[in-house]
Amino acid sequence: MIPLARVMLMASLGALALTSCASDNDAATVDPTEPTVSVADVRAGGTIVPGEAVHFGLNTHCGVKVLGKLNGTWWIADEPGSDEYDWMPEGWEIDPNRPDGPLTATLSLSPDEATITATHRDRSVVYRPETRSLIELGLLCD
Repeated sequence: MIPLARVMLMASLGALALTSCASDNDAATVDPTEPTVSVADVRAGGTIVPGEAVHFGLNTHCGVKVLGKLNGTWWIADEPGSDEYDWMPEGWEIDPNRPDGPLTATLSLSPDEATITATHRDRSVVYRPETRSLIELGLLCD
């Protein structure tokens, strides 16, 4: 059995090695059709504020009906035709070499914090907060 302290040290060193592998060459993988405005990045589980645009990477394996959990709540598409859990809006083409994403959208939270607008390739989708769980909504993806 490996002592816990040794496991923690190995995990820390592994994480350090992974983060040090990033280079300026990684920028070459950026989609030239993506927005070039300077905005911050936010990840699922993060927080966004009104009036501050952020980039957000969506995993597209099961569509984009569920934006993700931001500001402590789930955000669900409020668009005609977005009833299916694997919904993908027209115009949000997926890179055929990376069918599960990520797809980068620019997010903006409304001043009243009632909606998030996600924009990708000049097509915007409105998301609304959802208090029910994804299980209750039948939106779990495998």
